[in-house]
Amino acid sequence: MGVALALCACSHKYEMQSVTGFAQGSYYNVKYFDSLGRDFSHDIDSLLTVFDFTASVYNEASIISRLNAGDTTVELNEDFIHLFNISQQISLLTGGSFDITVSPLIRAWGFGPQKDDTSPDSVQVDSLLQLVGWQKVSLQQGKLVKENANIQLDMNAIAQGYSVDKIAEFLLEQGVQNFIVDIGGEVRAQGQKPGGAWMVGIEEPTDSNTQLMASLPLRNASLVTSGNYRKYQELEGEKYSHIINPLTGYPLKQSLLSVVVLHAKAVYADAYATAFMVMGLDAARQYVQEHKDIEVYMIYSENGEYKVYASPGMQQLLNES
Repeated sequence: MGVALALCACSHKYEMQSVTGFAQGSYYNVKYFDSLGRDFSHDIDSLLTVFDFTASVYNEASIISRLNAGDTTVELNEDFIHLFNISQQISLLTGGSFDITVSPLIRAWGFGPQKDDTSPDSVQVDSLLQLVGWQKVSLQQGKLVKENANIQLDMNAIAQGYSVDKIAEFLLEQGVQNFIVDIGGEVRAQGQKPGGAWMVGIEEPTDSNTQLMASLPLRNASLVTSGNYRKYQELEGEKYSHIINPLTGYPLKQSLLSVVVLHAKAVYADAYATAFMVMGLDAARQYVQEHKDIEVYMIYSENGEYKVYASPGMQQLLNES
């Protein structure tokens, strides 16, 4: 969400290959240059299909869905274990602003597989908060251990970024050095296209996709956006953001509209984008200043106008566009 691709159709010693399709409730678009002219469409589609059986809460046969249903016999695969460990790492680093145990609240506010037309009251929220907390789950001897059997997981805020990395790493293993992977607006680029760097655009935080706030070159890095302006639910006449604060139990309502995160890996950019939305402008800015492997572009509202904070590394890239 929130990243638009601007690609150059230039001549080259070999043609650009393009693979498109649908996965994880959104589109995917992979462009790459291969001197051998190989077609990786089947491989890419297979990788995404297999991954759907790991972390999709919309697939009843997936590992995460079976765990949420109380299946204690499910075998955890390498992808699930890796995702879980990264999730716990980000939760620790962000003081719980990112938390994959937020699933009961996501469902209660109408953003899970089963829709609800009513919003929870304060008593329900307080009750569900007892099931939320990244410290309440762990991996022990290859099994997921919950403090409470009713705890449920949701990895939607990190899984798409992980799948972007999966495709990127597959292409690198095949010797492809120039590509861009875009899954639902979450992007990772490697090398360049003819004529220069891959270019991406940062969208204005509105319901439409027509206006760009900025564009920048993306080199051997990932760019992911999180925002509370497009994915929302209308319950009892009021709009609620799809991002739920796992510390309070309520959807976000704040001046920070959109966070764009630049990181080497899409999986980290994905998780941090959500965490920073929860943390808010000041705390997120302070965190980025203390962690030099992250760059951000944050759009917030002040007196009815858009304002932007761009970290130094992000500003340098913007100046190149």
